[in-house]
Amino acid sequence: MKIGISGSNGFVGSHLKSYLSKMLQAEIVSIPRNLLYEDPKEMAVLLKNCQIIINLAGASVASRWTKKRMQELRCSRIATTQNLARAISLLNKKPKLFISTSAVGIYDDTGLHDEFSENYSNGFLSLLCQEWEAATKPISAIGVRTVIFRLGLVLSLHGGMLKKIIPFFKLGLGGKMGNGQQTFPFVHLEDLLRAYKHVILNDQAEGIYNLVAPEIITNFEFTRSLKLHFKKPSFFTVPAFLLNLVFLRGSDVLLIGQKVVSERLKTEGFSFQRKTINDIYG
Repeated sequence: MKIGISGSNGFVGSHLKSYLSKMLQAEIVSIPRNLLYEDPKEMAVLLKNCQIIINLAGASVASRWTKKRMQELRCSRIATTQNLARAISLLNKKPKLFISTSAVGIYDDTGLHDEFSENYSNGFLSLLCQEWEAATKPISAIGVRTVIFRLGLVLSLHGGMLKKIIPFFKLGLGGKMGNGQQTFPFVHLEDLLRAYKHVILNDQAEGIYNLVAPEIITNFEFTRSLKLHFKKPSFFTVPAFLLNLVFLRGSDVLLIGQKVVSERLKTEGFSFQRKTINDIYG
């Protein structure tokens, strides 16, 4: 099995590359970042004979959203996906599966959302996700089975956001964001890797999948779990006005959360092993 992966050097991509190589004995083709913006003919040469293509490209949304940065966020997701679609269209032998990425930030912060919910936010992140997902349509239109994972925050002690903030909690300097009542949708890295394997091996898997752990918690409850695990106080609060000052509209990622369930994975028999926030420490 030959699998092409964009964003393979990132936190999720590097782990996914190792996991699929080990679990499926897959040959991994890493798609260089620069190639995602260049002539699709060159990318088509690289992707020749890939049965699966996984798209993880995208600049970090955890940043200060200036106008320039917002354009970078769009280009790193939408333009790259469009270019992948052009490259795939040039292949004589099309891949069997294309897996793309999105985020649960597509939904609004009211109600409970499964994959059939169309109650989207009108904020920048939601519009970005909607356009990102739409960029995959030419791929499914030419008969390539297409899966889109709407991810919650990916947690692991071995990288990503959690690894960055743990030192602060160990020093007793951790705390909630804003009032802490915003929902905190998350998924453990191990379950994410297993979900990718699930859709690869299940020929019937297609379309949108929410990828979040079963437990629905708030930012305050997430903070409390870290405090209890490390047996340290967490008196600090990062006020909303400060986050707005530092991140501009990017503070929405930290201050607004969505209540989301992974209904489709559940109905297909997929079982999360890290179901609760306390399971991330195991």
